[in-house]
Amino acid sequence: MKVIFFILPFYLFLFVFYGLKNPKGFLLLTGIFTIPFRTTYDFFTINSHSMGWTNSISLSLSDVSFFSLFLYLLLSGDLKGSKRNEISNSFFFFVIACIPSLINSSWTKISFLAIVMLLKSYFLYYYVFIRSLTDFKVIESVVDYFSFTIIFQGIFSIIQFTTGNPLDFFSTGRGAQGMLKFGDTVLFNRAFGTVGKPNSFAAFIVPIIFILLALYLFYPVKRKLRLFGLTLGLIALILSFSRGGWLSFALALVFILFMAVRKGFLNFSTVFKYGIVLTLLIIPFSPYIVTRIFGGDHNAALSRIPLMKISLNMFLEHPFVGVGINTFRSVIHHYTTSPDLKDIYLNEVHNQYLLILSEIGIIGLIFYLNFLYRIFKALIRSSSISSCDFCIYLGYGLSAGFFATLIHMNVDIFNSALNFHTLFMMAGLATACIKLRKDPEPILEKRMGMQIV
Repeated sequence: MKVIFFILPFYLFLFVFYGLKNPKGFLLLTGIFTIPFRTTYDFFTINSHSMGWTNSISLSLSDVSFFSLFLYLLLSGDLKGSKRNEISNSFFFFVIACIPSLINSSWTKISFLAIVMLLKSYFLYYYVFIRSLTDFKVIESVVDYFSFTIIFQGIFSIIQFTTGNPLDFFSTGRGAQGMLKFGDTVLFNRAFGTVGKPNSFAAFIVPIIFILLALYLFYPVKRKLRLFGLTLGLIALILSFSRGGWLSFALALVFILFMAVRKGFLNFSTVFKYGIVLTLLIIPFSPYIVTRIFGGDHNAALSRIPLMKISLNMFLEHPFVGVGINTFRSVIHHYTTSPDLKDIYLNEVHNQYLLILSEIGIIGLIFYLNFLYRIFKALIRSSSISSCDFCIYLGYGLSAGFFATLIHMNVDIFNSALNFHTLFMMAGLATACIKLRKDPEPILEKRMGMQIV
């Protein structure tokens, strides 16, 4: 695979100069950095085309790093004495709720693969991840790794936008293109980083943007790195031209600024100043943004409404266990017999809540919402750890990023491995902060003792 020729030199260099003295840091860095890469090896594939949640049992480059991290922690004895928490319990209840949907599944194997994907994501990106976060210094390093990731993705997206080249160096699957057209004319390229899909790219970077934003505003350490990552992340979000990403970012931005003013971390004049800076950043891209919002989109947005109607019809026909997890696209043709649905674009409904409702039923949706609630509860708790400023502000960023994700789920598909990896890692950071709150590191113990103005 040609992708190895691009990645192997980077891994060797990083291992020699960083991994030899900090193996855990090396595995965390490579694991986080390659999460958005489409570098996977499929052990078992049912269909050659992407199908819903997943269509294979796969091993990605980031999976390799986190599985290696699991072995490292196992040998070092850091996995002993681990207990399940509210997030773990709520997740397993959700998985259990998915199992009855196999009764109605028209494709049992592909439904089973979705459950396997969920369990793998939990194990590597939550269970193993939080066991590696043994102190606040490691947590701060993880935030640095996310900074490096978004910096790389930002630069990558700028090159994609300006050159029109997808730069598909890090993909072992099909190539990706993201052209936005008006009529028959190509107006501009939609950036998608190494993710391959602009909307999924936006969903991945928005939570990271809020983590960096909160720490840049409130925590006076490594502010230049946070600002650099924040700037490139915002540019990448703009260049994704994801309207759902923009909407979720805007509403979550209001949320975090409101909380900051309410808590006394910021005042209105400071918010106004940052608003001017954000406006200046957006102005160079305003013609593209206006075209994206008000220009033609080949009825892409309107075509989602019939899919919502179909998902509700699926639910009404199978209210308790759904049509089967990961089978929306395989059974959709059974629900397009009415004249108003014959010529629609057949895809998954662009609403995660309706997708869960139609595929797994009302019971599955209840347990899924409970799972999301437990994550949000942990994020809020992490922002109230009075003994650690870093955790307080990290918690604010995580909460805002998660709030953006909840909004984005209303207008897009959030059932990929990348989406669940991101959810679990946000939850993992909060869980680790809560777990370590009784014994904070001295370097992070000191309160700022000042208000940012």
